[in-house]
Amino acid sequence: MQERQLFQGLIQALGVFLLVEGIYVQSLGFLDSLVYQGDRYPDWLSPTVYILTGVLLLLGSSVITSFAYGSSCSQWSLASIVPMGIKLLGLWLIYRELIILANLADHWRMNLLPETAPPIDIPYWGVQMVVALAILAAGLFLLRCRPKGETNRGGF
Repeated sequence: MQERQLFQGLIQALGVFLLVEGIYVQSLGFLDSLVYQGDRYPDWLSPTVYILTGVLLLLGSSVITSFAYGSSCSQWSLASIVPMGIKLLGLWLIYRELIILANLADHWRMNLLPETAPPIDIPYWGVQMVVALAILAAGLFLLRCRPKGETNRGGF
């Protein structure tokens, strides 16, 4: 089995998980709004991000794999666990930052409603956007990087 195929399979499995998780959380929110009949503020943005991310990972797994590996193609071995782990860490950073941005957008949307959330200052939003861009760039870098698997057996 090639390392690319394993990575693509992991991406597809993560996509299925996020799709099912998003549908599950969205249905819980829908049932909660039916039971309480509008007394609670429904969180629809985070489950929607779960669903969209799951669909994108399922449909775009080959594109993500080709971005992460380029033209390099090697057999899977125990030595390829660290490079694959680095690539998955980059993908996880991108995913987590998208969820955090969705939560910030939801909080901003709640600020528009009267007396639902305390307002957030503009410098906070600016710092959060700079941090978000830095984390997204770091995630893309980790997803794209190709660490060398060579070991130094001759000493220093």
